[in-house]
Amino acid sequence: MRKRWPSSWMPPLRRSMIWRPSSSARFTAAHSLSAGFSMSAVSSNAGFVIAASIAAAWAATVARRRSRAGGAMLSGRREEASMEPLGVVLTAGLGTRLRPLTPATPKPLVPLLNRPLIAYALDLMRDLGLGEVVVVTGPDDDRTREYVEAQAPPDLRVSAAVQRHPRGPGDAVASVGDALDGRTVVVLAVDTVLAGVDPRLLDGFEASGATAGLLLQSVEDPRAFGVAVLDGDRVVDLEEKPELPRSDLALVGLWVLAPAAVERVRTDPYINARGESDLTATVGAMLAEGHDVRGWLLGGEWLDGGTIDGLLHAQSRLLARAADEIAVAPRTLVTDSALHAPVRIGEAARVEASDLAETVVGPGATLEGVTLRRALVAPGATLRGGEYADVVVTAAGEVCGPGTEA
Repeated sequence: MRKRWPSSWMPPLRRSMIWRPSSSARFTAAHSLSAGFSMSAVSSNAGFVIAASIAAAWAATVARRRSRAGGAMLSGRREEASMEPLGVVLTAGLGTRLRPLTPATPKPLVPLLNRPLIAYALDLMRDLGLGEVVVVTGPDDDRTREYVEAQAPPDLRVSAAVQRHPRGPGDAVASVGDALDGRTVVVLAVDTVLAGVDPRLLDGFEASGATAGLLLQSVEDPRAFGVAVLDGDRVVDLEEKPELPRSDLALVGLWVLAPAAVERVRTDPYINARGESDLTATVGAMLAEGHDVRGWLLGGEWLDGGTIDGLLHAQSRLLARAADEIAVAPRTLVTDSALHAPVRIGEAARVEASDLAETVVGPGATLEGVTLRRALVAPGATLRGGEYADVVVTAAGEVCGPGTEA
């Protein structure tokens, strides 16, 4: 699909260029991808069957949790909901693998399809039936704290905690403090974007009586990850970045901890050679002591938003779900330019004499005389001239990524 726009403001009919699904189909897209973007694939009859089954499972999960809490999820009073599971999103890392997008943009606010990574994490927590989430930030990250307070999903209570020093993921969990008391905790790394997580996962974990649970996926080369060995759904071995892996099942960055495991992370964690509280190794130590640890295979997709290459790959995978879509936000000016689907352009952006394909342009960005293929343009960026592929354009106009390598 290709559209060429003359020198003028985008026409009012631009809405007709974007397929807009029914409310049922929108739920499918938002749930299965935690992204909330329209995609034509769900217009098929099969898509609506899937939407119905996912919607029913999710609604049933939330209803069960609200019933057990006696309405606590609706009341918003922590004392009534103190035994309800808690979500914790880890965001306090320095984001060095995302430079130069970071540190000017905090890692949780790095955009993916013009949504910050933290938005995907909050969506997943909600889809698991959680009613309360704590986002752990670094001491100087006021922007993320302001975002979650203002932009959290309306059916999710979200607060922020601060990890004062970068002492590992276990320390980040412990920094949540008294809100952890007596609760099962779902921990998610903010740069982990997951599709297809079973909304009944948390109910199954609680019913099992296990101490901890890990979400896993088969990978070609597991040596860069924590690796689990399963016997059924029980983890029988857990290694961190093994040279000779005993399985290909990698930890994807979602941990479920029963209260006993939470207390262990707070009071007696495994401290690694870097002096950090290692969350996975602490679970591994409990496994070695005979505790019951469960593992679940992710049937959907695991996308890595923690590196420049990973971010571009994640964008390509999500854009592929809307391969025929050209989505242009309001107050955007596109003149003398060719747009080849899929393309997304954020609000108040300006694109002049440019040629774009498989590209996402952030709000307020300016492109003049450029050709971009498989590119991510950060909000507010300005780029004039040049031909690029497989790149990220930062807010400062710096071009980086695999497409710039010699």
